[in-house]
This record gives sequence, structure tokens and C-alpha cells, in this order.
Amino acid sequence: MISPRNQIFGVVITILGLVYAVQGSAQQINFSGQLDLVVEDLGGAVYSGVQIGTAFSGFIDPNTGSGQISDGTTLTSVGCCIAAGGLGVTDNDIVDSDSIDIFTAFAPQLGAQIGDSFDLIDIEGDATTTTNGRIEFGLSYVFPPDTFTNESVDNYPFDPAEVLTAIFFIVEEDQNGEEIYTAGGLLDMTQEGPVTFIDTEFLDMNWEIFLASLSQESSHTFGQQAAGGNPGAYREMTHTNPVNTVEPGMSTFVNILHRRLGWEYNPAVSGAIDHIDMAMDRKIFSITSGGIPQFNLAVGHVFRIYQDGAAYFATDGVTITDYEWETHSRVALRAEDFGSPGNRPDFSASGAPISFGFTRSNTNTAQSVEVVSVHGVDNFVVTVVPVDYSDQHQHDEEDGAGVGVFDGSMLRLPVVAVDGSYLSVDFELLSVEPTVRFELTGFEAVSDPGEENIPAFDFGTLILDVPEVIVDSLRYHVQFMLIDSDQLLFELIFAELVEP
Repeated sequence: MISPRNQIFGVVITILGLVYAVQGSAQQINFSGQLDLVVEDLGGAVYSGVQIGTAFSGFIDPNTGSGQISDGTTLTSVGCCIAAGGLGVTDNDIVDSDSIDIFTAFAPQLGAQIGDSFDLIDIEGDATTTTNGRIEFGLSYVFPPDTFTNESVDNYPFDPAEVLTAIFFIVEEDQNGEEIYTAGGLLDMTQEGPVTFIDTEFLDMNWEIFLASLSQESSHTFGQQAAGGNPGAYREMTHTNPVNTVEPGMSTFVNILHRRLGWEYNPAVSGAIDHIDMAMDRKIFSITSGGIPQFNLAVGHVFRIYQDGAAYFATDGVTITDYEWETHSRVALRAEDFGSPGNRPDFSASGAPISFGFTRSNTNTAQSVEVVSVHGVDNFVVTVVPVDYSDQHQHDEEDGAGVGVFDGSMLRLPVVAVDGSYLSVDFELLSVEPTVRFELTGFEAVSDPGEENIPAFDFGTLILDVPEVIVDSLRYHVQFMLIDSDQLLFELIFAELVEP
């Protein structure tokens, strides 16, 4: 739980909104939402100066309290726990004179009065800041007062239908334990589309060795290094393959399966998987043979997914040969791209939860010298694309990459040209009177569609030109102007029916 001084915010602000449909399971929670309220900002905090309306996103694991939060610029990783409470349940939290103003200002629909009570679930983690302070973030869920009869963590997972509202919160203290920043916002109502996991820090608590296969005298070490990554922290591994004295003349080997804790995608809850995209930065720091540096040797590497106790490797694995940081990526990996015939993961909606990691390996075929390799990994990114989302984009592509679709609330543009790059963009309708306005709510990089008549954004005029968008089976040529670069608000300035 957050400190009593911020109870007015960290608990009571959870009442600020509508029902949030959460996944009632003990898997990792992916979240997003806009910053709605800054209670305190004394400067010098990680998110000091971040504007109201800024989009935050991240994930947190209710089992471990580990997770990440980002405003799109600064990524913060946390674990559990320095002073955070991890997973906590509060039975009958009472509204008092300090908190009633927040209820009245932000949640008048609840009609809360002093003396009213609500049940709460908080999931939070924290970490030490670079200034030796502490930053904590978490999620708070609010329930009617008769939801729980005790404060046991067995009340989690909960029934999503009982949630009144939910928020994310951020609290930071300086090195003296004084609070310098408190803020938060409502969680988005839904979580749709691709789910992305990102690790740039590689905290030791967030990783495990799923399986270590070594010859009798071989060894390995691993752990976070604070500097030397691409940039900053990274995970460093050392494999030592000695001369085989147990079976002279035979090779020695090291084969280590690393798994990221807290990253879990559950097809039964979040939908069947169409494909998985992966990227990571890799580097060899050194390989020595008999103490002599070698530059013609490699380290084995494959991307792994883990499901129902089994580890599946991505076929067409590659070795690492670079002595500088280089990015390795695999895209559009489907179930048949893992394992072997008869031994594939289950990407269907009945499949077990899936987690992610990689394998590093070495073999020493020399019979007289020891081989030692030191190598690293950084910026590990995995994106899971559900079938329903992929199907929607496939339907878009059948009309041509440049054709947008408006469904009454969301405008989806499969591709937009932006200063030489290409993005898939989602807009949410905000208003129709007095003007039609949309907010950019999501985007991802896509490849060049190789077509000419596609939407394009002009930084000079701030106009987004969309040659063709489908609205109730009719096709329109529309233009929008960017009117707020902070909140990414666009206003409709032109619309013309396109002749069939």
C-alpha cells in the first residue's frame, strides 16, 4: 500500500470513473491510460513535468509485483518490494473529510459521503531511483463495500463484473523518504489488439533459468550489468567450456534456457494468437580459447516460448558473431515456426498461458584448451498479435493498404506516410459538435505498402490527408488538421464523397 499521507490519492482516486473490465485471472496485467491528475510535483522526479493527458502504458504481475510503466519517453521497471505492498486487499476503506472532495470532484455519479466505504485491491511494485530515492507504481481496483469479508489475498483474482472503477498511480520519494511526486489516471476501458512486452533493464529478479544443460565440468554465470548495454543496463552471460577430463577427447557444452518472469500471454483470456514478433539486441564481449582472444567463434542463440512446462524454440535459429551491439528480429512467427512436427505450441483459444525467453549455447570441440565466452542481451521486445486483430487488418488490406475504416467510434488507418516512415494508426472519435474531433490513441510501425494513394501527414501544414475512408459502406476523401500536438487531437476540415 502507499503511505498514509497519500491515501487520499492512492486509494480514493480509484473511484474516479466508470467500470473497468479487467481480466479476472492471476496473469500479468497489461494496462494503459491517460494521466488525469497530478496531486504533487515538487520537481526532480522521474515523471516531473509530464503533462495531464499524456498516455501511460505498461504491465504489472500480481504474483511478483514486478512490472514496467512508460509515458512513451521514460520507461520505469519495478520489482517487489522495498516499501510497496505487492498484492493487497482492503476491506471497507472509509471515506473521510480528507477524501470527500476528491469523490465529489471526480466521481459525483457515486454520490459518496463521509462515512461511506469501499473495498479495494492494490497491485504495486517499486524500485530505487538514480537519485537514491524510491518510485512506486501500481493499479487500484474499487468494489462495493460488501464484495470482500476479509483482507486475504485469496480474494484475488476477482470478478471483473464487480469492479466499480480502476486507476494507475505513481508515487516517488526522494532519498530522505519525502514524497516529491504523486499522480495517476483512469485505466482504459478495454485492452485490445497486440500485447507488447519490453525489457530494457534486465533486473535479476525478473529472470530465471528454465533449464541448464551442461557437460559435467562446464559452468555458466549470468546477471544484470548496470552499464555497457545499448545503452545502460543489460543481461550478461558467461559460458566456460573446459577440457573434458571426464571423457577425454569428447566435447564440452553449455546450453542455457533463460525465461522472463512476469511476461505471460493467456490465449484463453486474451484471444487466440495469430503470430508473434520479437526483437532483441545482442553482443559478444569476448571469446577466449586457452586465454587467447578469438574472433572467428560464435555463440548459439534461439528465441524461445514456454507453454505448459515445455520450451519451444523458433526454427531457423541464428548464432551471434558480432562484437558490437546488433539487433536480431523475427516477425510473423506462427505456431508452425516453433518446435518440430508433432511438437508445436498451442496458439488457439484453448492453449495454456505462454511466456518468453531465449537460449544461449556453446560447444568446445578442442581437446586441449578451455573456451570462455562472454556475451549480452538488451532491449528484448515481444509483441503478441491476436487472431481477431490480425483478421481485421487483413480485411483492411483487401481494400488496399490506403483505405481507412470508421466504425462509428474508431477510425483505423492501416497505413499512414509520415516523414518517410509508415505507421498503422488508430483514432478515437471525441466529438461531433461543434466540430468533429479525433484523438490519436495508438500506432505501430508497418512496412512500405508499395502504393501511391495512401494517407499522408504533412508536418508543414499539419494536415493529415486520407484519400479514402469507408463509413457505412460509403467512401469519403477526408482531411484532418492537427490542433493539439500534446494530446494529439485532430479536427475534420474537409470531407467529400468519393464516386463509386
